[in-house]
Amino acid sequence: MKRLIALLAAFSLSAQAGVIDITPAGQTFTDCVTCTTFGGRGVYFRANTDVSVSAIGWVGSLIGGDYTLTISEGNGVNAPLGAALGSFNSTQADSGFGLNWFDAAFTFHAGQEYHINLAHSDGSEFSTRYDYMEFDKATSDIGALTVLDGTSYPDGGGANNFWLSHFELQTAAQAVPEPATLAIFGLGLAGMLGARRRKQG
Repeated sequence: MKRLIALLAAFSLSAQAGVIDITPAGQTFTDCVTCTTFGGRGVYFRANTDVSVSAIGWVGSLIGGDYTLTISEGNGVNAPLGAALGSFNSTQADSGFGLNWFDAAFTFHAGQEYHINLAHSDGSEFSTRYDYMEFDKATSDIGALTVLDGTSYPDGGGANNFWLSHFELQTAAQAVPEPATLAIFGLGLAGMLGARRRKQG
């Protein structure tokens, strides 16, 4: 019994996380060096499985200021958005072009539609360099998600827009058994069972 307790104590779990790049299959983003003024940029998608995230990133150049990332309930690309499910604020430095992460702990549930929108917290428009594509609205399955549409609204107030900008999701770390500890645990358990049989024999 003591051996079993020791083995269970040694059965460690490692935290693993990854990144989901919301890039429709077979398409690529273009760097918009000189862009028109816009109030917000968003992506509309359906979750194909439960996805827990710890952060959401947007690829572009955010001039220093206060920004709000809003997650809303989707009701279909031709319908108004549902309730706001989460709102995350961040003051971004003038750091140049790249991936801008927002701390955003949230779980997207399988079979439900969502909209993520990035905008100035005060609702003002901004013009900045960013990654974009002219998305033709054909659904695009990227595994955990199906991309449905892009949006460009100051407050995420709707979908049905072909302008798709570049978002990424940082998946939350989930405890999974390390292969090495699984193997050790299995060998130890097999040894204990063998010893028990010998005692009984």
